[in-house]
Amino acid sequence: MEAIIAFAKFGEIKHLKKILEGRLYFSTTREFNKIEEELCIKGQGDKLDGKLILDRFHFSFGDIDLTPIFCITALTKKEISNDNYPLELELTEDFLSAMLNDFPKSDGVLVIREIDKFIDTVEKIFDFKVVHNHVRYFDFKAMDSSFYTYIFEDDGKNLDNQIVTFPNGNKGRLFSIREDSIFRLFLTKDSQFCNQNEYRFLGVRDLISEPMDYIFSNELDMKLYRINKGKMCLEEIS
Repeated sequence: MEAIIAFAKFGEIKHLKKILEGRLYFSTTREFNKIEEELCIKGQGDKLDGKLILDRFHFSFGDIDLTPIFCITALTKKEISNDNYPLELELTEDFLSAMLNDFPKSDGVLVIREIDKFIDTVEKIFDFKVVHNHVRYFDFKAMDSSFYTYIFEDDGKNLDNQIVTFPNGNKGRLFSIREDSIFRLFLTKDSQFCNQNEYRFLGVRDLISEPMDYIFSNELDMKLYRINKGKMCLEEIS
């Protein structure tokens, strides 16, 4: 994966200002599922988020779909079109257009340049009981072995799997999944969303019934931009 240059949060400016005030909005995969299933907003919502897909069946595990999740975009050289960043920031028109297609209500972008400091800030919110990483994208229609390898294997070593014979005489491979690997489900999405280049933070020891704000001490270098949708460019606000 390409090196992260900055984090970027797309959304409505009125909501992005809350981050500047020291409030991070965490949601859940249950909420992401609902946004597509009930509101039919695909991109902002995803009915397969956090689900284990086996053949045509979708599985979830207990209440882990109530794990608080903060989603943000990882900006790399691929998304930035100008050479003089961080003095100025210009996003490629293709990337900006794709993000507005997935998040049509967005009128702003909050850019966080201190990557390691931001990660440390989120870890402190949850007393360092956090899983965070890039989201990996898979073709959920084709669903080849790479998805299951990522979910069920660790560092190339298979986790407790064996060939078994089922009651009907068919043979198959039995997989088990460890508790510390199950959260990988939240770090996978369908490849149709790959333009989001998402990075996620999971508060793995919390459960929340509704999306909520978590408070943090904001000592970060952030810049808020307005999205000029006519010119497809960013205009700095603060």
